[in-house]
Amino acid sequence: MIKEYLDQNPNAAKLIEQLTYGKAAPSVTKNIRDVFMRTNDMISRIILKGEEPKKVLQEYTKMYQSEIDEEKGE
Repeated sequence: MIKEYLDQNPNAAKLIEQLTYGKAAPSVTKNIRDVFMRTNDMISRIILKGEEPKKVLQEYTKMYQSEIDEEKGE
């Protein structure tokens, strides 16, 4: 049944062939949900609250860089 399905659906067969080249992406954050929430907060501060973009971006850059540096140290 599977061979028949793949013969009739060449795109599905191609997807399976591509699995050979796939690999898991390493996790680069401690908590992706936390990063999403902080980034959403940053965007809200700039767009909705009208805060100065450069100031807000510098603040978040410093915050994220400190986490990157912490991970490098471990």
